[in-house]
Amino acid sequence: MNKRLLGMRGEKIAEDYLRRQGYRIITRNYRHGRAEIDLVCRKSNWLIFVEVKTRSGLSYGFPEQHVSPSQVKRITAAAEAFSQELEVCMLHRFDIIGIIWHGSSYSLRHFEDAFY
Repeated sequence: MNKRLLGMRGEKIAEDYLRRQGYRIITRNYRHGRAEIDLVCRKSNWLIFVEVKTRSGLSYGFPEQHVSPSQVKRITAAAEAFSQELEVCMLHRFDIIGIIWHGSSYSLRHFEDAFY
């Protein structure tokens, strides 16, 4: 499976997982400049910006370890733009969901408030 397809599959799994956990998905793949936020959700009084990392194995470490400082910077800037565009004034946080494929099954790890 190519990288793009793997990423799209992971985002769908993350979205389904978040819905089951009581999150309401506001938008997918929000873009601002060079930044993209995979999922923007709401739960209670929180606006949650989620980065999804999917890997086909552990050869290069855990997926969540691959969010670079420059990516964090871009995501936080995009989150600020999203909030301003929608004139939303809510508590917010940044989560990471790491998905690892093991043949035909996968494991998922959700890290709340992963960075700021």
